[in-house]
Amino acid sequence: MSGVTPKSLEALKQLDSFNVSFNRLHGEIPNGGPFADLPYQSFVSNEGLCGNPKMHVQACHGLALVIVFVLMRRHGKTIKADDEWLPDVAPQRFSYYDLQRATQDFNGNNLLGSGSFGFVYKGALTDGTIVAVKVFNVQIEGTFQTFDRECEILRNLLS
Repeated sequence: MSGVTPKSLEALKQLDSFNVSFNRLHGEIPNGGPFADLPYQSFVSNEGLCGNPKMHVQACHGLALVIVFVLMRRHGKTIKADDEWLPDVAPQRFSYYDLQRATQDFNGNNLLGSGSFGFVYKGALTDGTIVAVKVFNVQIEGTFQTFDRECEILRNLLS
């Protein structure tokens, strides 16, 4: 087999076994519906697959939106809300390369969690600042609205 695993297969509630190992599949492995419980062995030896690192594949980088949460810890010192931390921390811009390096190329060992719209990775910037990097998959319907909503929440937190 070759091609992309159709996202529509996530709707097959009765699917309990699915093995497409040793094929020529590419693109993202669906992660909803029955795919949430499939073992990584169902997809081995498909060089072009990407998705959740728990599936032993590379994270999908092609189409992504990113939000960076700067954790309230800098250089070993906990920062309190009344400290003068805002000018140092927000707003800041990071290149994709900076985030890739901070998360060690979005390494599965740095994966903090995953959800319907993407993944969250722990990272360390070159200055020692610890960050959480949320990577949204824009191929999933509703991602842009979720991204906008989370940006609005962050704006309200920082104002």
